[in-house]
Amino acid sequence: MLKLVEAGPGDTLYDLGCGDGRILLTAVEEFGVDRAVGYELKKNLVEAALRNVRERGYQDRVQVHLGNLMEADLREASIVTLYLTTTGNAKLQPKLREELRAGARVVSHDFPMADWTPVTGKEAYRVGTHKVYVYKIPGAYAV
Repeated sequence: MLKLVEAGPGDTLYDLGCGDGRILLTAVEEFGVDRAVGYELKKNLVEAALRNVRERGYQDRVQVHLGNLMEADLREASIVTLYLTTTGNAKLQPKLREELRAGARVVSHDFPMADWTPVTGKEAYRVGTHKVYVYKIPGAYAV
């Protein structure tokens, strides 16, 4: 997923529904993003993510928050990763349009964004048995 959005230095990644933090850590360790921020509703997963961050020594570059992703301030994000449902994506779309700046990338695992066209046109990328949808925020949505 991170390769498809060309994650790298200069990026700030937000993972909404970050689970145990593996995408956050991969973004920092393997892709060199400047900062990674996760939001997760389940306390046990936040604790696991924080433990993983501490064990790998990335407390200065990775933050994990226990809370609703709808409360996240996404204005700093250049990349947002999601593994929500179609309904979850639909609820999140207005927030993404409002808060993300032009050029920000949104990558959704398995579930498309209604009425948004992926960067590939009509098709998703296939990664094994999964689909990955990549979107780029146009200037029209910029704050």
